[in-house]
Amino acid sequence: MFLWRLLANRIPVDVKLQWRGISLASKCKCCEKPGVETRLHLFVNGSATRRVWQHLARWFPQVPVFDEEGENIELRLKWWQRNMGIRSQHHLCVIIPCLILWHIWTERNENVHRDKNFEVEDIIKRVNSQLRNLVLTKLIGQDQWKGCCPMLDVVIDTCGGARKRKVGRVEWRPPDPLWVKLNVDGAFIQATQNAGGGGIVRNHEGEILVAFATGFKCRSGLEA
Repeated sequence: MFLWRLLANRIPVDVKLQWRGISLASKCKCCEKPGVETRLHLFVNGSATRRVWQHLARWFPQVPVFDEEGENIELRLKWWQRNMGIRSQHHLCVIIPCLILWHIWTERNENVHRDKNFEVEDIIKRVNSQLRNLVLTKLIGQDQWKGCCPMLDVVIDTCGGARKRKVGRVEWRPPDPLWVKLNVDGAFIQATQNAGGGGIVRNHEGEILVAFATGFKCRSGLEA
């Protein structure tokens, strides 16, 4: 829905609000030398947002640098996909631009409504975190990053072999008196594609008050 509104020029940046007759002084939130906040400036040409795009462009070393300042958002959205010749809509060259645009917008809104500084590092961190979760839940795999070099720890581990497992002590700790604790867990069996989960509620003395379990559909242990 956000991308549809963005491409249809329905995102309420300052210039759009002024066009609708709202009187306000426009000030771009993403630049050290703030100017007028337009849709194209905020999402493509602003100094901070260009740093976001340039940082993640390192994942696509074979694609030429995007220097089409003044062009439309659609061109920026499809730049990596077009230059890589990818047709799949689930490839990283399609997913990443969508995530960048969304998190630029959320960071901008944090600045406007909560007086948070506009931080390039926070946008990059959120994009990486969302991609990392998609890899861990196996919603994207090697087919989706074919031809690019995603700099994610989970991808490097996948390509380089299994992680070294660490052995640690795990113990259940009771809640404070008069409180209860709920513990839940899930499991997935690759061979049968079966999954399930359950939970248990105990009081501060460790006594079981209630327990439950159920089966459900998923594609990984983490998702379970």
